[in-house]
Amino acid sequence: MNILIILTTFSFAFSTDLPSVKNLFSNKKYLDSNDLIQSLISEDSTNASFYHMASKINLKLDDLSLANKNINKAIELDPSNEDYRKFWSDLNDMRSNLNDAQKSFENGFIDESINAYEKIIVQYSDFALAYYNFGLIYYRTEEFDKAVDNFKKALIFNPYNDKYKQSISNIAAKLTQKGNDEYRRSEYESAINFYSKAVEYDPTFSESRFKIALIKNKLSDYEGAKLVLLDNIFYDNKHVQSYKLLGDVYTKLGDLDSSIIYYEKSVDINSNYDKGYYALGKAYYNSSNYESALIAFLDAVKVNPSYGKAYESIGSIYMIKEKYLLAIQNYKLSIENNPKSFQSHSKIASSYNFLKNYVEAKRFAKSSIDIKSKNASAYYELGLAEKGLGNKVAAKAAFENAAKDKKWRKIAKYELTLIEKGL
Repeated sequence: MNILIILTTFSFAFSTDLPSVKNLFSNKKYLDSNDLIQSLISEDSTNASFYHMASKINLKLDDLSLANKNINKAIELDPSNEDYRKFWSDLNDMRSNLNDAQKSFENGFIDESINAYEKIIVQYSDFALAYYNFGLIYYRTEEFDKAVDNFKKALIFNPYNDKYKQSISNIAAKLTQKGNDEYRRSEYESAINFYSKAVEYDPTFSESRFKIALIKNKLSDYEGAKLVLLDNIFYDNKHVQSYKLLGDVYTKLGDLDSSIIYYEKSVDINSNYDKGYYALGKAYYNSSNYESALIAFLDAVKVNPSYGKAYESIGSIYMIKEKYLLAIQNYKLSIENNPKSFQSHSKIASSYNFLKNYVEAKRFAKSSIDIKSKNASAYYELGLAEKGLGNKVAAKAAFENAAKDKKWRKIAKYELTLIEKGL
């Protein structure tokens, strides 16, 4: 930083002359040329050429008021200079034409206003402010293609005015909102059209591209969603939701290694992203990497202590590790934060069955069934609990209910066979 300051100071010390300003100006370095001309004016406030140059720079930076002030000062210092008077006359015409075009629009004469702006940009083809004001007309009439075209031309001639780029972003945001309205109505094709147009206008508008990926993912177009998301993180490498959704997409494509990479990236960017940790934990769990899964789930509940599903997943890992008391502890936390989780009720029943605490196993199996009646896993755990309590009739009824589910049929029928054999 100190070296930069020294070099800048050195440069100004040996370049504070009008030719240097003109050189910067001709190379479209308007901010630098403005800084330098102001330095010259502060050193010599009687030099008319400095004010003339300052006015030209002001015009390029679209400050017509200051441009007018400086050219008037130049004429005051050198009244006989015809170049200054010609510049003042042209500047006055610009201001007058802009005002007339704007008044036509405000009075409802849109076509007349458009014709006026077209004449202005023909006469002053590098006048950024004219393109911007022309773009505003089209923005208000919602002719967005023409509006953006003019805003982009304004940016070309004056890249230093943030409002030109912001105007393009505003249109992208407006189209994104229209897309959101269509999305809420499940009009996905129409929503994508709005989002795509927003991205066309402003490729850095990551929210629209993300919404396109959301729809493609929802419609099971996982390859399409993946390509859109990869494009999105190219433009915005801090878009957390894109990394998370990319992980989801890779999971659905069966590529858990890639999904883990993107889930990890999401929590690297946002260390408080509980859903990112949970998704990372599920990916590790499905990869049978239970230690890493446990760490991720614990991070999820650390960030969000009321994350019921994460507690349930922690309980499942402790079940695999045969640490049943720890499993029960976490299943209870899951139920505390999500009382309607029939899975947690069923899983806690399973833990109690392993501990041969059949009374508690029966209680939680029944509570799981109360939440969801067609619940084969709970009926199976209820059968084991009733069997452990010596209630063979009740156990048989529970296993028969479990056997109605294809997934549980084989193991439930095995238990029924044991009951028939008196085992």
